[in-house]
Amino acid sequence: MDSLRAAISETWDKQGKVGMTLVCGAFAGIGGLTANSVVPHFVASTAAQAILGGLIAGGAVLVGVAIFTLINQIIR
Repeated sequence: MDSLRAAISETWDKQGKVGMTLVCGAFAGIGGLTANSVVPHFVASTAAQAILGGLIAGGAVLVGVAIFTLINQIIR
């Protein structure tokens, strides 16, 4: 089994960019909604909210790509 990094690169190249883009967009939306509803309760600074919101949304995209890649490997 390849490393996750190699598998993600292979999935992106071979499986079509549309599916991966949809997964990334969906998880970015989920991460953005989560960040906008959770972060303001913990942080008062707008700048800190923006930074934490970006980190949460970016992390959600990475999780989405990893899940898509693992499912794609299981199916193949």
